[in-house]
Amino acid sequence: MDEQKFKEKLNPEQYRIMREHGTEMPYIGKYWDHKESGIYFCAACGNKLFSSLAKFNSGEGWPAFRNPTGEKDIELSTDAKGITEATCRKCKSHLGEVVGEKENIYYRINSVCLDFQPVGIEFEAEKEDGKKSDGDKEAGKKKEKERRESKS
Repeated sequence: MDEQKFKEKLNPEQYRIMREHGTEMPYIGKYWDHKESGIYFCAACGNKLFSSLAKFNSGEGWPAFRNPTGEKDIELSTDAKGITEATCRKCKSHLGEVVGEKENIYYRINSVCLDFQPVGIEFEAEKEDGKKSDGDKEAGKKKEKERRESKS
């Protein structure tokens, strides 16, 4: 993807951070305190980056992850100051940095660099017109709850 396509796809804040290696302010990003189960993707190219299972609260105000979904998803480089930058291996967009030492390293990522896709089983029935009704949604939630309780 060339820079013009990045400018068209990303909003100004995303472009500043992802393409110009900026940083968002702590505690303001939409994912710093996000707890839903799912997968986090690169906002620029859609590359799969992190699972919510690897996410934790570092107390620093940015999303923090113990490890990426795969070694091929993130690229690391260390600058002259010793800061290890994390970039998307697919599109080379800046995501954040690696923090910590040895076994205690983690990825501190800017929220604007991420898109999130929840995972889970849904039991929503469609009506004849193809739309889901509120009653169908509630019935699906009830069935899912019963299924979980029966496994316990």
